[in-house]
Amino acid sequence: MNSDFRQRILLPIALPFGALLAILAVAYSLSRVLLAVEANLAVFIALGVAVYVLALAFLIDRRPRISSRALAVGTALALLAVVGSGVVSAAAGPRSFEEEDAAAAGAEEGGEGTADVPEGAAVFTAGQELAYTDAPETIPAGEATIALILEGLAHNVVFEELGDQLIVEGDTEGVYSDTVTLEPGEITYYCNIAGHREAGMEGTLAVE
Repeated sequence: MNSDFRQRILLPIALPFGALLAILAVAYSLSRVLLAVEANLAVFIALGVAVYVLALAFLIDRRPRISSRALAVGTALALLAVVGSGVVSAAAGPRSFEEEDAAAAGAEEGGEGTADVPEGAAVFTAGQELAYTDAPETIPAGEATIALILEGLAHNVVFEELGDQLIVEGDTEGVYSDTVTLEPGEITYYCNIAGHREAGMEGTLAVE
């Protein structure tokens, strides 16, 4: 009676429940591992787990006579390895995503953009709107460094009194800079991208 109860009632309930718990344990443990290691290593680990699962399925399909004990041992070892790694990774905590985001942002700027504004530069700032959100009122005469900080749209800085010379420009978020030689006087600056100056993207500054 007890054997019949186990075979007909207990096993059909216990086996799916146990399988579900094992799957959840593996999924959670694997997620802890992937969150704890570096991004590139996480990719290799995920690929390695996928290859192991596919290899195990291939082995079972090609060798149907494999003993249930050997299959159980192989599965148990893999399960213990993943869960054990997950426990260690959970204790270590996830990696710093802020540092990765900062590194990615610096890489995306690339080209003429740099991470820092040059020391002593006259800084123009432009964002998503057709306007300079910040611009210098004065610039020392002589060789000057002009920096443009972009926070969204593409913009540039043109000096009208220098024959409408394009001083600095950028097409994505970042910091762009160049140098120019200025004589004392008044400079009218503007963005020469179509429609930007007409929208009010201009101003004046003094060269002293």
